Amino acid sequence: MDVDGKRRPRLRPESEWKVRDESAPAIIDPTTLAQVWERNEANAKGAGRPARAGYFDHALSGLLRCGACGSPMSIVSRKMKGGRSYSQYGCSARH
Repeated sequence: MDVDGKRRPRLRPESEWKVRDESAPAIIDPTTLAQVWERNEANAKGAGRPARAGYFDHALSGLLRCGACGSPMSIVSRKMKGGRSYSQYGCSARH
């Protein structure tokens, strides 16, 4: 704590950092994901339609279904870390 009683972050030297690899295996191969992004880009700039900003932000939007009840899945949680946004999907019927 500082003199004023408030907690402040202190940067540690890189030699003291503890790094963990918490990556998960990909559920979609990179080729298919690239095709989805290309399709979304083409749809966003479709013939005669104005581009809808943010409409295709997530490659899996509108495609996921719950394995238990078949309801659509939507983003139920979003976190920012290191300048990247991480989304967690969940069953729309449950939430």
